[in-house]
Amino acid sequence: MGALKKLSKEQKAQLKKLGKSLEQTQRHLNQIVQGIRVHSKVQAATVENGGIKVLTHQDKVDSQNLFNAHKGGFIWTKFVPASGAASRMFSEVFQYLDQQSNPGFILDDYLEKYPSFELFAKNLNSLAFYSSIDQYLNKKYTSFALNTPQKYLTEFCDTLVHNKRVGFSHLPKGLIPFFKTEHQSYTPFQAHILESVNLFGIENKSNLHFTIDERFKPRFQSLIPLLNQNIKINFSSQCPSTDTPVMSLDNHWLTDEKGDLHFRKGGHGALLKNLNAIDSDFVLIKNIDNILVDNHNEAVIQWLKVLCGTLMKIKSEIDASLLDLDQKGDAETINRIIKLIRLHFDPQFDIESHSLESKQRFLEQYLNKPLRVCAMIKSSKSAGGGPFWHHSSDRSSVQIFEEIEFQKHNQEHQQEASKTQFINPVLIACSIKDRFGKAFDLEKFSNPNRYMIVHKTMGNQQIKAIEWPGLWNGGMADWNSVFIDVPKDVFRPVKKVHDLIHRKAQN
Repeated sequence: MGALKKLSKEQKAQLKKLGKSLEQTQRHLNQIVQGIRVHSKVQAATVENGGIKVLTHQDKVDSQNLFNAHKGGFIWTKFVPASGAASRMFSEVFQYLDQQSNPGFILDDYLEKYPSFELFAKNLNSLAFYSSIDQYLNKKYTSFALNTPQKYLTEFCDTLVHNKRVGFSHLPKGLIPFFKTEHQSYTPFQAHILESVNLFGIENKSNLHFTIDERFKPRFQSLIPLLNQNIKINFSSQCPSTDTPVMSLDNHWLTDEKGDLHFRKGGHGALLKNLNAIDSDFVLIKNIDNILVDNHNEAVIQWLKVLCGTLMKIKSEIDASLLDLDQKGDAETINRIIKLIRLHFDPQFDIESHSLESKQRFLEQYLNKPLRVCAMIKSSKSAGGGPFWHHSSDRSSVQIFEEIEFQKHNQEHQQEASKTQFINPVLIACSIKDRFGKAFDLEKFSNPNRYMIVHKTMGNQQIKAIEWPGLWNGGMADWNSVFIDVPKDVFRPVKKVHDLIHRKAQN
């Protein structure tokens, strides 16, 4: 590809303004053309092969007690990716609006054909944003204008997704009212604040960090005073330098009518730069739409304490082992560390063929890394997107692979993906400092070959683009990882608008 040699001065200036080098951009373009790399020696992680840990009741009690007793001695940050647009959440609403205008459309037939939309349509008044839209419609229209269920439903849906003043599809999920109580409604953003206060307490050194679209920062900030909670809240946005190039399906770099090169957001893996900038001992990562409020969230809080307490325990064991390795480094110390690795990270770990000096060096490199404890939930989902063993020449480790990373025509990939019993709900407790309190450079522990290629539509054109190694996938590929079996109840995301109704019914 020689496209970069022909860049205009204006296009080169555009790259410089974005903080991008010609070399980095060329590499991304080449990767898009090449497609995803084949990841060999990948095996589904299960309870049986030691990839998923099942905690005993005493393990859970001990972890919660450890967290409660010692959380105040560390700086904690809950890191919440919150910039995703809500448009996909309302895809069923857009589809209904498109279909209802067709000649011969019959509402009852449509609801029977699409039961998830029927659930939404028949439970509008249970939604947290119902009253605001209903009041708007009652002011705008006479009762006669909305005198049939279809007319009201259509106007409600149209207002919900198209009205910029009282609608929501143009907003990020974090700003949409998900919950309503007797006294007020809450957005996921506000619910995360309440959860952090409940988990860490206001007297401790805890922070809450949201990655957002900068355009919406004032709206997020306006919601904070309504809760009257004393907790430090920070915001950041994806850096423009992490935006990635867009190409046509026949491998031409796309430009707009002004001649500017097309870039798009580089996926959640771009947030590794944001995470790397956080000054904290421990970080808890949780998605914006996986949140509950009040007593419905108590079980989740308990499991978050288990994850964080387990992280603290393993971290202390690693720090003590590294100290012993530094001060002693004898055979007894090495054997104890090998047992630690087999217990937490790799049941088959073995370095018997190494010399004593080689063992010391290898174990120091093995342990001196960022650490994470990840929740995994059982799921009937059978394709990709979950916990896997990755076997390399010198070690085996559990990692998270997305479905998009597996090649559809690779038989080995598909066989292992079909064996997946768990999925990743993005509940991840992380330790990001070494035993001396110095922050790791997290970008050094990412696997740059775990990039992903996505196919999208831009206007009327089919395009393809590259995404950075996913934040909890390739972005953390070289971390020490522990996967823990947790109940399904900790994972209650809102992917579609009818999930709000399901939640209410389940609660």
